[in-house]
Amino acid sequence: MNRSLHALLGSAIIALVTVGCAQTDAGVTTSVKAKLAADSIVKARQIDVDTVNHVVTLTGDVDSAAARERAVVLTREVDGVREVVNHLRVAPAARSTSGSAEDRARELGDSAAELGKAVKDFGHDVADTAGHVGEKTREAATAGANAVTDAVTDAAITTTIKSRFVGSHEISALKIDVDTTDHVVTLTGTVGSAAEKAEALRLARSTDGVRQVRDRLTVAKK
Repeated sequence: MNRSLHALLGSAIIALVTVGCAQTDAGVTTSVKAKLAADSIVKARQIDVDTVNHVVTLTGDVDSAAARERAVVLTREVDGVREVVNHLRVAPAARSTSGSAEDRARELGDSAAELGKAVKDFGHDVADTAGHVGEKTREAATAGANAVTDAVTDAAITTTIKSRFVGSHEISALKIDVDTTDHVVTLTGTVGSAAEKAEALRLARSTDGVRQVRDRLTVAKK
């Protein structure tokens, strides 16, 4: 029954940690810890796992030479591991390997706690990765928007705005001068009303490529 519970717990955590974090040092460490903790031979609660540049160092005590070799084999099977440095020491437990029911229950509890920690670490890795991807996406979107804006020339902006004024029934287009420099549009001239001025500014600001509109329009006195 002890081995069956280990197998069930191991299957659950290994399925989680193989989603994608194993390629980072933190992800490799999390995956190795989970795999060792899930193994009934290794009993990994006394093993420290450290990963630098995908080189994993195992430090601590194990109950037997078989457990020491098993820990190295399991570590090498984890995606992203380039090399394993084995500093494990064999320190056989004082009590019988059969153990009491209470000892077995304690071992299972320790294994479950280790697995729980591995799941928590995995969650942190996923959150960090998602945040990084989101930031890169925002940067790409901003760069794309700026590229579109820069692709529109000042002359094209001026022509477009004048055309929009001519097509509007609310604006006396011949009385408004449009000048564009570095995508900044300056409107100069006289309009018949505040409504006409507001419409001219709206049309200019909504034109593709315009970064700013300078208002030098005056409303004719009646």
